Amino acid sequence: MESLLPKTQKGFLFDNTRFFAIVYLMKQTRYGGNSRGPKEKQADLEGAIFVTYGGTGFFDIPGTTNSIKISRENLGTALHGDTVIVKSYKRNRELYGEVTKIIKRKQLKFTGTLREDGGQFFLIPDNKRFYKPIKIHSKSKEEQLKIKKALGHKVYVHLTKWDRHDKDPEGELLQIIGKKSEHETEMSAIILEKGFVKNFEKAIEKEADELPKIITD
Repeated sequence: MESLLPKTQKGFLFDNTRFFAIVYLMKQTRYGGNSRGPKEKQADLEGAIFVTYGGTGFFDIPGTTNSIKISRENLGTALHGDTVIVKSYKRNRELYGEVTKIIKRKQLKFTGTLREDGGQFFLIPDNKRFYKPIKIHSKSKEEQLKIKKALGHKVYVHLTKWDRHDKDPEGELLQIIGKKSEHETEMSAIILEKGFVKNFEKAIEKEADELPKIITD
C-alpha cells in the first residue's frame, strides 16, 4: 500500500529520524549514555566515609572539594566514620564508588532497643546511620533468658561480626541499660554510645582520694 504522505514529506521525516539517531549515538559515545553507561575508572582512595541516615555513602576526595557518591549496595559493610578503601569511577561526568575494604571501624559498641522477630533477637540501633539491625547471639540458655527478659529495653551491644552486606550484622549483649524512654536510661545510653565510661565521676573521685595530701599553713 502506498503511503498517503507526499514524497517530499516522507523524505523529510526520514532525514529527521536519521539526524536524531545520529545525535543520540554521539551522546551515548561521548558522555557515557544513561546512568548505566560506560565507566571511566579512577584511582583507589583511602579515608573516612560519611553515611547518611538512608544508607548512602559519601567519600571526600583529599585535597579537593569533590565527593564520591556510594550507593547502599556498594557500601559493603562500611559504617559511618569507618576508614575504608574506595574504588571510584566516573559516569556521566559524575563520581561514583564502591567500598572494597574496611581498614578500621570507628565504632564497635552500640546502644539501642532490643526486639524479637521470628524467634531471633535484634538490636535496633539508636544511631540511625547504622542502617541494619544487629542480630544478638546467646552462648547459653541463661544468657538467652536474660536477653528475652530485656525485650523492649535499652541495651548495649558489641558488634562481633559483619563481613557480608547481604547478611545480618552479629553482636553480643554487653549490658541492659534500662527501660526505654526513662530519663536515666536515655542519659546512660547517650554516654555509652559516645564511648564514655558511665561511672566516670566515681573514677575521678577515687583518683582524687589517692593523691598525696598537701598541707598548707
